[in-house]
Amino acid sequence: MACGEAWAAQSPAWLLALALPAVLSSAASTAGHWESFAMEPDPCDRHMFDDLGWLQQYIEVGFFTDFRNHAWRYFTTNETSYAFLWLNSIAYANLDFLREACPEAARLALLLRAEERLPAREAEPPLLEYAVLVDRQKATADQHRLSKWPLDIGLQRLQRQAAAMAMGEEYTVDVVMPYCAEPLDGLLSKSTGYSEDWLASRPPLRHAKLILYRLVSCFHAGDPAVVSGASGEAALALLPERAASAARLFGSVEIVPVDAS
Repeated sequence: MACGEAWAAQSPAWLLALALPAVLSSAASTAGHWESFAMEPDPCDRHMFDDLGWLQQYIEVGFFTDFRNHAWRYFTTNETSYAFLWLNSIAYANLDFLREACPEAARLALLLRAEERLPAREAEPPLLEYAVLVDRQKATADQHRLSKWPLDIGLQRLQRQAAAMAMGEEYTVDVVMPYCAEPLDGLLSKSTGYSEDWLASRPPLRHAKLILYRLVSCFHAGDPAVVSGASGEAALALLPERAASAARLFGSVEIVPVDAS
């Protein structure tokens, strides 16, 4: 389980919207008084044994009650505990049982799993499962009972994290090659590794930058570009017309002088 703010991932915004109920309960008001019912046993506890063996030393009220209470504390204060780590790990490992015995706990376990996997851009699977559980519970869910579980506040927290980590994915491609005065027709080949003609397509050169490392001996004598190089239209003007025709199909062009003497 993630125990702090996640830092870098793509936001699964559409899945978060799918997971959110149509009308959120007042999570903020519930968050302020959850401790008032913290010692009230959750009905789900009746599905657990009275003695949980070695885990019993970490239990204050009951397995599900404690899981719920520790989650409230985590979502509202960002603090966790050794007991919560155990409870969450056991809950997620027994998700099939939770779905039948305590759907609220299953949703909480999936929500925590989504937060854990958010930095790795792997929050979608648990959020999809969460959305399925929400849909299944629509007709039978006890809203008063649900309000005692920190599901809405947990989803809102996850939304904030996803929004803070969202970043545009903009990839750049540079085509770098040594050059003197050769034609660049080979860059226009339709061959993309497929033998079938209908699969062949021209590479999208307009999204790439062409960088030509050109020997100074290939420049015209006295050309100032020999010292500083050139880019854009100035670079195209330095190329033979046949090569310039191909270079114009790129998003941008740069010529870098190289002194190999």
